[in-house]
Amino acid sequence: MTEVRAYRPGDLVIQKGTYGDTFFMVASGQVEVLHDGLPQPLLAGRYDYLGETAVITGQPRNADIVARTDTELLCI
Repeated sequence: MTEVRAYRPGDLVIQKGTYGDTFFMVASGQVEVLHDGLPQPLLAGRYDYLGETAVITGQPRNADIVARTDTELLCI
């Protein structure tokens, strides 16, 4: 089942270290991926996807994801 969720700038979408069973695809807007191994935030926009690693492996989320703009995500 698919659900659309809306986020405002600064909203936390995914918190590092938590367990998740949801895969996200950016329908509109932009999010920042904040990961310890990256020198600066990675930007993800329309049609990019997030959260797949935790869904596939069952491991905790490996990055914080924060909405940069008004954003709508498809949640699967």
